[in-house]
Parts: sequence; structure tokens; C-alpha cells
Amino acid sequence: MAKVKINRYGLLFVVAGMVEGTAFFVTGMNSILPLVFIAAFALGATISAINVPEHTIIQMSVDDEDQPQVYAIINMISYVMIPLGALIGGYAATVCGSGKVIAIGGESKLLQGSAFLHSLGLVKHNDPT
Repeated sequence: MAKVKINRYGLLFVVAGMVEGTAFFVTGMNSILPLVFIAAFALGATISAINVPEHTIIQMSVDDEDQPQVYAIINMISYVMIPLGALIGGYAATVCGSGKVIAIGGESKLLQGSAFLHSLGLVKHNDPT
């Protein structure tokens, strides 16, 4: 039987993104309040599941004097992309409806996660021979 070696951080990021995509899809397709609460909890959990290992990787791999610059660049990219996403998402919601846009965004994250799992080799099968 082949042993399976998994790159933990990469797999964690992809799975967290896929859970986040599922939460967006559920929120976009339903207006049932308990499902929305569960989806909001899942979104918060995935944000923490991504941020903690991301900061750990930065602290382990970047020199101490360069860390402030790395964090500043990460925050700058986030703050630039949030308004851009709001503009594009707002226009799409005006055209298609907000529920459909949220559901399509979630489905897109699920498909991207599946593509990453298959193409980046995050799960490696080691041949015992």
C-alpha cells in the first residue's frame, strides 16, 4: 500500500478556501437564517485558519528586519483589492442579483480549490518500492 505525504500548510490553505467557498455558496443560494449563521461562523473560522499559518510561515522564513516590509506589502495588497472587488461585485450584483453573485463566487472558490489540489501536487503518493 502506498504511503501518502501531505504538505500541511498548502493543504490547509486550499481546504480553508474550499470551506469558505462552500459557505459563500450556501449564503448565496439560501436566505434561511440558521444556514447564514453557520456560514458566517465558517467564514470566520477559515479566516483564522489561513491567517495563523500564513503569519507563522512569514515569521519562520523571513528575516526579522524584513518582516515589517512583508506585512506592509500583504496589507497594501489587501486594501487595494477590497475596493476593487467591491466595485466589480457591486456592478455584478446590480446586473445579476446579489445572491447569484455570492453563490457564483463561492462556486468559483470551490472549483479553484479542486484545481489546486489536482495540479499543484499537494498530495503526493510515495511508492514504497
